[in-house]
Amino acid sequence: MASFLSLCSARYESLPGRAPVGEQAPQGSAVFVAGTDAEYPASGIPQRRKTERHWLAVWSDEGAVDRFLSSPATYLSQLDGAHDVCGLKLIPYMQRGAEILALDVHRTRPKPDEAIAIITSIGPYTSESDVIAAGQKARAARQSLAHADGLTRELLLIPYPLMATDLFTVTAWSSERAAQAWAYRTDSHRAAIDFHKTASEKARVSFTRCIVGGSFGDWRQSGMKSISG
Repeated sequence: MASFLSLCSARYESLPGRAPVGEQAPQGSAVFVAGTDAEYPASGIPQRRKTERHWLAVWSDEGAVDRFLSSPATYLSQLDGAHDVCGLKLIPYMQRGAEILALDVHRTRPKPDEAIAIITSIGPYTSESDVIAAGQKARAARQSLAHADGLTRELLLIPYPLMATDLFTVTAWSSERAAQAWAYRTDSHRAAIDFHKTASEKARVSFTRCIVGGSFGDWRQSGMKSISG
């Protein structure tokens, strides 16, 4: 049975209460990761942006993911007091690397002008020098995203608790072609990938490409269709 993913994001005017350890997964989800956004300062050590939170979940039933995204506040108590709540319904069609998210990918590939999202995960390094170097290269790659044609949104997800799972990067694009153009032609991104390949310690890395099957909230500004549409 093929899998679906949901990504829900929200911002807060002030710091929300810290998510409880083992924040309850939405009913019907098979995998659930909750955390905050983050930024990379010059030090290379990611720092939480606690006023922006994200929830990533894997579902085996399409009806269940649609019900969740139609009313996320019904399932996530942490959305109380949030604003700019938005979300994506994602249909994975390609997965490479470590199996961090247990997925059964779909066979259908995106059309040339169809919106996609890419989920990248990376496991922790134990060497402080590797942590800093990887973070600095990730910072440079993330800065280059500001100039990427076709990018509609990007975010980091650092889970609560910190070592619950790997760090996730999500980028949403107007098309697969736009995503590939940035990934393969941007020096800073290639340098980050090369570092992971050549570092003395091989961190877990995964790449998952998804068709955007629906959206709500600010994601619609990118021309993505609504879940009900």
